[in-house]
Amino acid sequence: ISDFGFRISDLLKRRLLVAAFALLVCAVGPATARAQDDEVVEDVPAAAAEVQQFMVADENFDTWVFGGRGTITENDRRFRKMLNVQIAGVERNCQLSEDQKNKLLLAGNADIKRFMARVDVLKKKFQLVKNDQNKFNEFWQDMQPVQSIVQRGTFGEGSYYRKTLKNLLTPEQVVTVDAAERERRMYHYRAKVEMIVCSLDDVLSLRAEQRRKLVELLAAGKQVPKSIGQESYFQIAILFRASQIPADSLSQVLDQPQAAALQRVLNQARGYGQFLQSNGFTWDEAPAGGQGAAVEIKANEIREGEAP
Repeated sequence: ISDFGFRISDLLKRRLLVAAFALLVCAVGPATARAQDDEVVEDVPAAAAEVQQFMVADENFDTWVFGGRGTITENDRRFRKMLNVQIAGVERNCQLSEDQKNKLLLAGNADIKRFMARVDVLKKKFQLVKNDQNKFNEFWQDMQPVQSIVQRGTFGEGSYYRKTLKNLLTPEQVVTVDAAERERRMYHYRAKVEMIVCSLDDVLSLRAEQRRKLVELLAAGKQVPKSIGQESYFQIAILFRASQIPADSLSQVLDQPQAAALQRVLNQARGYGQFLQSNGFTWDEAPAGGQGAAVEIKANEIREGEAP
């Protein structure tokens, strides 16, 4: 059990600090100046030397912004492919005319252009601060919202694409398209839950029936991620939601030692609601009877006494 607590705690910390760990790839320059052609080089003051040592390689910008998914040009192509997939998904549920498809394509391309312009502005800031440790933290804060857009996509609420879609379709068609999209997100969410349970199985030694029931328990409910923010924090989001499940429900699936060990993990995850919210996680709830708009659930909305 102690090994369980250590391993999961360490995993949570790695996920939470993924952005901070990225800074470790910064290329650090030499601590002292080298003499060239026998020139006399004066001693560099210690404070100045520390500033000179901070130097971030240019290629880190694309890696950080796009999560290791390639360069700006490659991601521009990726977004355009995603746009075609989005439109094809709508067409599978609602018959679209060529004019409607062209309007959606135009709107989506405008979203991509707007986002890439934002990335370009951010890259110019990066060039100004990449060798200045004192100003780099400010750039890092500016980059996080852009990273969230990369993770959740450029065609969601507030986008030109979304606004155009709502104007083109009837209210009934919008409900149909939203239901299909929600089903896709639910499938993605359940796959992540299954991965979490597999990780827990390594240390909890779950029986086959326990694994099945635990997946059903963690994936149950009407709420699924609406905006997922940083993909690397998805594991924390699932554990956070699991921390809201009553202890009695977990005890019906797990043996007492297993349940106690899992609760120790969930006690840590329970405090990450505000963190998830600030990193772009929102949740929606299936409309009653399939009607009405989705309801956003803030990640940190837990009333006192609800925690297990």
